[in-house]
Amino acid sequence: MPTFQRRFSIVQKLIASYAVVIFLTTAALVFALLGLYSQNRTAKEIARTDLFVISATYRLRESLSAQDRFAGRYLILKSGEFKDLFNQRQSEFMTILGELGRRGNDQPSATWLPAMKSTGRSPNASSPPATATPWPPERTRTKLPPASTPSRPCGARSSTRSWPRRTGANRPRYAWP
Repeated sequence: MPTFQRRFSIVQKLIASYAVVIFLTTAALVFALLGLYSQNRTAKEIARTDLFVISATYRLRESLSAQDRFAGRYLILKSGEFKDLFNQRQSEFMTILGELGRRGNDQPSATWLPAMKSTGRSPNASSPPATATPWPPERTRTKLPPASTPSRPCGARSSTRSWPRRTGANRPRYAWP
């Protein structure tokens, strides 16, 4: 018995190839849309958490800078209003720190922010606390490191030169003789 093989016509082959192309294009489109959805979700999460943290950090730094300025002004002028302004900025600092603690409950920093608020330092930090400025601030002299002794007295000429010595017309007027 002869075997019968069915051959597809050219129209059927074209329809099948277009169906495969449409299927693969649709699959690529779905994959791209899922990627865009994931990217959109990540962008929203960044905007919700990270931008808030960046803004709060900027405000914390500005508050500390203002505290430092008010402390310096108090040292110079000895006016009580600078002390009040210092305390106002300190309470603002603690408020911002509290906002960071409340907002970051799902962040790893949520475990150390309350500890920092109560003690003024992070649990693993060796640096001084963020609001450790003493009030009233004390004037302290910083001790400079000892100066290195020069190998030759000031103004003495060096015996070796780092450039070739110029002679004759090429010699500038300000060069050493």
